[in-house]
Amino acid sequence: MFLASKINFFFDTKKHYLFLIYFLLLPFGGVYLVYSSFIFLLAVLSLSDPNKNILNNCYFYLFFLIWAPMALSLFDAINIDRSFIKTIGVLPFLFIGLYISSNLTIKKIYNLMLLLVVASMVWAIDFYIYHFRILELEKAILWRWSFPIGGHFKGDPVIYAIPILGQVLSVLLPIILEALRKFSNSKNKFSISIILLMIIISTILLSGNRNAVIMMIMSFSIWFIYVGVVCRYFKNYLKSTISVIVLVCVLFSVLLINNSSRISSLLNIESTELSHIDSLSSHRLPLWEVAYKMTKDHWVNGIGPRGFRYGYNIYKPDEGKYEFLYEDGSTHPHFALLEVFLETGIIGLFSLFFLFWIIFKSILKVNHDNQLILVPWFIALITAIVPNIGKAFYSSYWLTFILFILIGCASIINFDTKNQH
Repeated sequence: MFLASKINFFFDTKKHYLFLIYFLLLPFGGVYLVYSSFIFLLAVLSLSDPNKNILNNCYFYLFFLIWAPMALSLFDAINIDRSFIKTIGVLPFLFIGLYISSNLTIKKIYNLMLLLVVASMVWAIDFYIYHFRILELEKAILWRWSFPIGGHFKGDPVIYAIPILGQVLSVLLPIILEALRKFSNSKNKFSISIILLMIIISTILLSGNRNAVIMMIMSFSIWFIYVGVVCRYFKNYLKSTISVIVLVCVLFSVLLINNSSRISSLLNIESTELSHIDSLSSHRLPLWEVAYKMTKDHWVNGIGPRGFRYGYNIYKPDEGKYEFLYEDGSTHPHFALLEVFLETGIIGLFSLFFLFWIIFKSILKVNHDNQLILVPWFIALITAIVPNIGKAFYSSYWLTFILFILIGCASIINFDTKNQH
């Protein structure tokens, strides 16, 4: 017991660093599993403290709103083994989240946000090394080993990792924006912040991921409306704000139209024919049709996490209806909200929106300074789910990424609640 208290005392002061490493190691498979096991052990040791009450931790309820529908879906799972492994595999993150989200101060959370900016810049620079062949390097230094791409891809893995980079940065954008806003309290720091922001936005656009661009527009717009309209922050910086908006619009227009035929095709909706819309959606319409048919038969508690592929052939579209047809289905329907509805039913969808409501209600209750920190994390959470038609909600990487953001939200709510009492 004495040793456990000493270990926890040592790591309690460094939780924001543990939190950052949790995020940075997400893409590294085995290394991440070792690290998460270490955090899980710390979490179990911390529960031995008689003063700890997990029921007082907001993360406890937020986590169960995601996990409980997964467990309930097992009763009608199409592939019980696959769904059971996924559901049980997520459970340790309850304890990891409870441990990290307790006793994190706002100052430490803000320091974490600044560190996320640094991490994003490292990834962006590495991307530019690959994209522009800087120093004649043919491979990106970090991205070859960064985001998971699956073993079924052939060729250079960097090509498949870069679009994921665009999505991750789009989700993190409101957190990065808030960190840069607080950082830019002088003219020199303001200039540095603008340069960093332009680099990150350029990276998202050059990633060639259309979904990432949609997510970026959504997250940037909501954050800007909140800070600019609700908080009226920009009224004292009118000239600087207009300059930034013009700069972002020019950068967006140039990179969007000239540097990516995939993204610029969003602006060229020439026809409403099924084949054209299917092409514009990257041939996702067959997946959405199958998911819709499956949902009608399993609308209460779903088919179980990661069960889409195993029921695909039963509901496969008629041959010839679509130009491109998935022979053996896909691991997910490429639409996060539809995936939640399909695999955990109306129970999962209702629980997800109830989770949004709990955090939104907390935003209205916390004090103004804490609200300015909490809102960007909430925007990031919504961005990772609602407009996401790329990454699977229940995939190992993306679900853990969502839980990372959820820990951030819970940490701020817990801190504010503790201070109020």
